[in-house]
Amino acid sequence: MELFEREEQIYSEAANCMDLIESGGEFDICQYYLLIKEYGNLIQQVKNFTKISDMADLDKWKLDLIDKMNYDALTGIHNKHYMETTLQRIINWLSRSGGRLSVLIIDIDSFKGYNSEYSCGFGDTCLTGAANALKGCLKRADDFCVRYDGDEFIAVLPNTGEEGARMMANRILKCIRSVSVHYETDNLDITMAVSIGAVTGNVRHPQSMEDYLSRALESLNIARREGDRYMYLDLQM
Repeated sequence: MELFEREEQIYSEAANCMDLIESGGEFDICQYYLLIKEYGNLIQQVKNFTKISDMADLDKWKLDLIDKMNYDALTGIHNKHYMETTLQRIINWLSRSGGRLSVLIIDIDSFKGYNSEYSCGFGDTCLTGAANALKGCLKRADDFCVRYDGDEFIAVLPNTGEEGARMMANRILKCIRSVSVHYETDNLDITMAVSIGAVTGNVRHPQSMEDYLSRALESLNIARREGDRYMYLDLQM
């Protein structure tokens, strides 16, 4: 197989893997990492045989693949893959200085009802609106948000304690409540509401990403059960 043909094949197979990730399908993670490794090797080989004038196209292909890996196609914000490859690095980094880390899980209330009553297209509009509002809440360069799973989003706030986490939860509630989604068929404007689970920890070795996510999910479940807009828990309690 020609060098360029194999590169395009790897690009296509890796993109298919990302589609499976986003749709919740099953895939072979080992095979996926082998594809990425081989793609990197091929890029170097291609550059050795390609004129400088073609470098822009090759770099664009590479950037397109990185975008596919790290960004959610619907909302344009970071995806679960990006968070899983970034959050643990942040934890490792903060553990050296004893910094604090806050993680918030944001869930759109009644989202399944939106899909069933108004259509999946309307639900997609809700997701995009929520993602844009959430992204607008994060002002610091180190903070980031991701679309985590369906109608769930996560905000990661390095060097942020309890007060900052509570302030951010209230800011997100206010921002998303301000989003009005128009349903043209019935000429309705729907205002979204969300539930939020927040957690803060003093970062220590050997804490893991799962420690923060499971505690934040516990906090979210309490908020849902008790009907509060958000619930805060400390990681160490």
